[in-house]
Amino acid sequence: MIGKIAYDVFREQAQVTQMSPWERLPLSVRGAWTAAGQACVQWTSVEDVLPDTDQIVLIASPESDEPVWLGYLDADDRWLTVEGAYIEVSHWRSIPAPARQGK
Repeated sequence: MIGKIAYDVFREQAQVTQMSPWERLPLSVRGAWTAAGQACVQWTSVEDVLPDTDQIVLIASPESDEPVWLGYLDADDRWLTVEGAYIEVSHWRSIPAPARQGK
C-alpha cells in the first residue's frame, strides 16, 4: 500500500515537472552517485532474482539515455518506469533509506 501511495505521488510530480527521475534528483545526489559509482551500491541482475511485483526500485537500463530510473516490475513481468513507460532493465536495487541527521 505504501508503495502504491509513493508511486501515485511520484507520478503526479513527474506529470508536473516533465523531468526524468535522474533529472529530479538534486545535483549533489547525482554527483555523489556518479563519484561513488557502482562500488558502494549493490545491484542485482534481473537474471538472478526479481523484486516483488509493483515494488518501486532503482533500475539500470543499458538501452536508455539515463543510467538509472525509478521503476517496477508489473504482474506480467514487464519493467516500467514510474512514469508508466516500458523499459529494458539489466539490474535493479532497493531504494536506500534516507540519510539521517547527524549520521
